Amino acid sequence: MVSLSNLFLLALSATSASAYKAVAGHYGDYSVVTGFFKQDDPSTNATTFDHHDNLGLHENLTWPEFQQQVEDLNANAPEGTTYKVIYYGVCFHNVATTYYGKDAWKCYWCQVNGNGTVFWGPDGYLTEKGEQFARNNSKLIRSLIGEGFPLPQSMYVSPLSRCGDTLVLTWGDLLLEPGYIRPIVKEGLREVIGVETPDLRRSKTYLKERYPYFDFEHGFAEEDQLFSKTEGGMCIYSIAIVSPISQIGVNLVITPNHET
Repeated sequence: MVSLSNLFLLALSATSASAYKAVAGHYGDYSVVTGFFKQDDPSTNATTFDHHDNLGLHENLTWPEFQQQVEDLNANAPEGTTYKVIYYGVCFHNVATTYYGKDAWKCYWCQVNGNGTVFWGPDGYLTEKGEQFARNNSKLIRSLIGEGFPLPQSMYVSPLSRCGDTLVLTWGDLLLEPGYIRPIVKEGLREVIGVETPDLRRSKTYLKERYPYFDFEHGFAEEDQLFSKTEGGMCIYSIAIVSPISQIGVNLVITPNHET
């Protein structure tokens, strides 16, 4: 579903465990709540679907009605269960994967920083296509505000700069000015940690300079403490994206992905 969607409703039965320590055990149940967005409708054609059509919200719902239903779900949820609306925001490493092919990428190119012309590591940037995608989303969201589109109550962002750039380009002139929301950078908000140089984050000093309106979670280290150069790198997307936000007392959160 995520490959089609920019918004989805997630049911969380979660614990307080850290996302990046979750590989060894069971840390909650997570499921997508269907029926609100066209993205989870089996009849939706992934090729022709356009999220610019009201972000995929079904025609029988308005944004205020959707927000009220999410609030009702949380009000009547069993103990330990919460519902969150997640906004799931083309980097150079994606282009390289297509150009060289998956086998060559995995065997060699993913472990170097570039090919001498294009650089995708460490921490590959958005391509022009990825930047334009974020700007288009910003225009779309602005057009929906008058229709009751619920603005986020908090923002959590990956430590990878392409994710931060997506957030800034999408929300910068809406919510990121001084006095508004300050996104929190969380170390564990990553799909994959290990082996591939695009997944090695930059230093905290660099990130603070690039994103002056961002805050950092407690204990965020200067250098990447999670990246591994071995095949033991952790594939933790599902848990990483929800565990850090599972106990937040708001319904709408923003966690742009870093693969766009």
